[in-house]
Amino acid sequence: MRYQLPRHITAAAGGAAAVADSRHAAAVIGPGRVGRTLSRMSVPPSPLYGRGSVLPQQLQGPIWVCTTNNALEDVVQRCVAPSQRQQLVFVQNGMLLPWLATHGLQHNTQVLLYMSATEDGKVTDGGRTVVCGSQSSHVVQLLQHGGVSCKQLGSWQEYHRAMVVKLLWSCIFWLLSAGLGGATVGNVVQQHAGAVEALVSELLPIAAEYLAAPGSAAVPTAVQQPQGWLQRQDQQQQDPDKQLRQSQQVQHEPSSPASNRRSSSTGRSSQLCGLDQASVTQQLVEYSLAIAAAVPSADMARREFTWRNGWFLGRRVTPQHEHWLLRAGCQDLLLQHARC
Repeated sequence: MRYQLPRHITAAAGGAAAVADSRHAAAVIGPGRVGRTLSRMSVPPSPLYGRGSVLPQQLQGPIWVCTTNNALEDVVQRCVAPSQRQQLVFVQNGMLLPWLATHGLQHNTQVLLYMSATEDGKVTDGGRTVVCGSQSSHVVQLLQHGGVSCKQLGSWQEYHRAMVVKLLWSCIFWLLSAGLGGATVGNVVQQHAGAVEALVSELLPIAAEYLAAPGSAAVPTAVQQPQGWLQRQDQQQQDPDKQLRQSQQVQHEPSSPASNRRSSSTGRSSQLCGLDQASVTQQLVEYSLAIAAAVPSADMARREFTWRNGWFLGRRVTPQHEHWLLRAGCQDLLLQHARC
């Protein structure tokens, strides 16, 4: 659905009037395309602030954070006063939970935004946006007023399941697209379904295991890279192509008893979290077919690597994942992550 968002929306009765009320006049940090679009959804338009700005301490109401992930620390430490941190609404992609928990923000309002916006104000509703948190009513009203449907979820468990689905899409589809030379997501689904299924099978249990672990929202310890990658690097310094040849053989290697036991354990974690592999894969496929002509941004994925694919690499050796990262030309990111 495409919706032409005017520069100044005239407030009407009902829900639109609620958005126009000064109590709902949100501020937006991050004057990029998404931030500008969300600002113009309010009546009058919400004030926009850059990542280096200091927001007025008397500012009331929700504060949308529309910056890149690497600016989040500046937002929390410099842009807002400690008393304003609970007003922050996060829309970033990737695995935010460890970072949010570090700052005591894991229960702040969070939005999984399925929306695109053009420079001239055209908004495309992805039809899958969801929100959870104390500012959910504001989020739903604002987005619906701007032509974007949004569902309020009733529990964080439900939200985290939806978050994992989007995380997997943002990790898998740019990777396969780039590894296949810039293929559309429709082509990936139609021609490389086996690769999609293999990556879901490898990555989903890692996320499910994290969610199921007691204290997973606690302050995380420093990320430790699994030894397997570092050991392989030491062994392959003299033959850079060896790793690619070995990773191409992964899919033909039989599973060991130890890996089978781990798969069984992580499979139980997936079930415990309500994340069924077949269902998750189907959701990824359906969304991809709905935007079949899209080519995910490899540049954006690389910039957010720590929050996307890098999070998985930091928790476990992922042979299929590493194989596709190499095909996508990301050996530098693998090396950088291994040295963290």
